[in-house]
Amino acid sequence: MVRAELLADFYGAAIDRSRLTAALDSVRLRTNAMSATFHLFERTPERLRHRWQSSCSNTPQAANQMALLDELNPRTVAHCNPEMSGPSVLEDHYLPDSFQPEVRRWQEQLRSFGMGQFLAARITLDGRHEVGVALHGRIEGGPLDPESRDFLIDLMPHVREAVGHVLRMQELRQGQGHLLGALDHLRHAILTCDGAGRITSINSSAVRLLGKASETCQSSRFRPGATLPRSLMARVVSGERVLRWQGGAQELQVCAMPLGMAQAGDALLLSLDCAKAPVGTTGSPGWVLALADPEDPPAVHAEDLARSFGISHAEALLLRHLALGGDLGEFAALRDVSIHTARSQLKALMAKTGASRQAELVRMALGTPGACMSDQT
Repeated sequence: MVRAELLADFYGAAIDRSRLTAALDSVRLRTNAMSATFHLFERTPERLRHRWQSSCSNTPQAANQMALLDELNPRTVAHCNPEMSGPSVLEDHYLPDSFQPEVRRWQEQLRSFGMGQFLAARITLDGRHEVGVALHGRIEGGPLDPESRDFLIDLMPHVREAVGHVLRMQELRQGQGHLLGALDHLRHAILTCDGAGRITSINSSAVRLLGKASETCQSSRFRPGATLPRSLMARVVSGERVLRWQGGAQELQVCAMPLGMAQAGDALLLSLDCAKAPVGTTGSPGWVLALADPEDPPAVHAEDLARSFGISHAEALLLRHLALGGDLGEFAALRDVSIHTARSQLKALMAKTGASRQAELVRMALGTPGACMSDQT
């Protein structure tokens, strides 16, 4: 029977990877093994190839590295590890006679690390991957527990489920990292916060603007976990969707949107047991805030405009000038060309973009994806 404490460590590895080591230590002690290791394989026609491995605290590092030498390890040959729907066990005497010389040579190398009798179990994770737990007995100090084989068979479905949780958590973390990276590349200042104004995410543009606008706070204060100024949050929670906020000498334009209503009560308790939350009760929502400095010029680059509209560099410079609020006469003077030449460029630009008015040109320039994204973080 698999103990609850051991399973808790396997499942807890999705949050804290060190708990996998603790789980393998428990497996080692339960089976009287010298070493217990976890393996994630990708199945190929020739072999089970390692994609990841973790060991108990007693496994020698050199042996840990040796286990990854798939091309030399006879225990990873696909012929010796047929696909099965349920848990399967591998012991050296199961391997064909033709493999036994290689197995003995391999095991002799492991014996130099104090690793004796081999016993392993594996189970399918998905269409391409399998997970396994391997034991090595002691050379001195008694054999593996006689129930080790049955123990591993009972354990493997839990290992598969726990690894599934680890992979799902990893995907969520990766997705969150990508999203936060995308927010940081936005030229627009964006942040999210809870109902009390505690920042849950914020991009670098928002950090810069809040630091510039706040009288008492430096920009370094505005990080996840910090609290937004009360004067700003008071207006947000009062229901103002679009507002102007004077933090100090700098005025910011703010647009606030609720992220969704949360049920009343302690957020942690509700996340652990949502079924017991009072039906129909609501509390403060989270918020997403978009900030802007009305004095900041639009962020448009001629190179981006040229690629976006398939226009020449000179035409892109004209389009950028107009998008920044300039007029045709100023552009002609800056480029040291006649007003007639500037008008000809504008006419060609409108023909290429399909714009019928100068205002439409500006709208198109400011609406390009390049105007939203920044190479700087």
